[in-house]
Amino acid sequence: MKLTLDKPLQIRVQEAIIDMIRDESLLPGDQLPTESELYKRFGVGRSTVRESLANLVQQGVLLKMQGKGTFIRSVPVRVKNGLDQLFSVTENIKAVGAVPSTSRINVKTIPAVNCQTSSVLELKILASGWSVYGGQMMK
Repeated sequence: MKLTLDKPLQIRVQEAIIDMIRDESLLPGDQLPTESELYKRFGVGRSTVRESLANLVQQGVLLKMQGKGTFIRSVPVRVKNGLDQLFSVTENIKAVGAVPSTSRINVKTIPAVNCQTSSVLELKILASGWSVYGGQMMK
């Protein structure tokens, strides 16, 4: 697999690993090839593969088990549209095969004098007598 030159090498390897997961239809719990197989496949150094795998572990995509290997924790969803195009959030959710839904949010107005705070901006709001809106997401 050839890597393009438009991004830093580590990012390109991460994206190539994610593409490999999708192309080979790997599922959570499946084991990735070894580090040596990956660096040979991508034509990069072992340290680049290790750093890329570590980043994917930190992002929650992979799970690394000492002496056992690297396993897929979750298959990442890639939204096809870039930030330069405006598309409905609902359309994007449907495009990746998920079902869009909404949750009721409980919102209430709280007099600013009843709020506890520690920041300078919040203290200015308290002094002004403004109202503060508090919310709670219902899951």
